[in-house]
Amino acid sequence: MTGSKSYDDMFLADPDFCRDEFYMERNRRLLALVDGIEFKNVLELAGASGLLAEMFLDGRSSTVRYVHSDFSSVACDLARGHLKRFSNAEVKVIDLVEDLDEIDWGVFDLVVSTSMEHFPKGVDLKFIQRLKRGTHVLFSLARFGPTKAGHHLHPYPHPDYVRERFASLVNVKG
Repeated sequence: MTGSKSYDDMFLADPDFCRDEFYMERNRRLLALVDGIEFKNVLELAGASGLLAEMFLDGRSSTVRYVHSDFSSVACDLARGHLKRFSNAEVKVIDLVEDLDEIDWGVFDLVVSTSMEHFPKGVDLKFIQRLKRGTHVLFSLARFGPTKAGHHLHPYPHPDYVRERFASLVNVKG
C-alpha cells in the first residue's frame, strides 16, 4: 500500500469522490450488520475521508475511541476535518504493510474496513491473526464490475476470485 500518490491525487482532484450516495448506502448496509452491538474501541483501516467513521459515530454514544486510518495523508487530512466534532475520534496515517507490527491490536473490539481489496494479498490474514479473541471484524468488498460512480480502484472480477482470496478468513457464498 506504500506509494499512495495516485490515491492522494484522486482526493486532491475531488475531495468528496467517496462520499456520494453509493458509499452512503453501502455504509448504511454495513452498519446495519452491527446495529445494537456496543463497541468501545474501534479501528477503521483504509477509511478514506471518514464517511463511515462519521456515520458510525453519529449513531453511537458509547464508543470511547474510534481510530480512523488511511495510508493517504491527504485522505487523513480530509477525515480530520469531517471528524473534528467527535471528541472520541482519532485520525492516523497507517500503512498496514509497513505498520502492521506497530498497532496495538489487542485494544480493539471492532476492526472495520471497506477497502480490504486494496491490501496486498495475505496482509488481511496477518492482521486478523493479531486480534484478540472475540474481536469483531466488519468489512465489505468492492462490487463486481464498475461502480455507479465508475471510479473504484479495484473491483473484483468474479465471485471465484473473492472465494480464493478470502477463503481462509470467511465462508464466502454467492
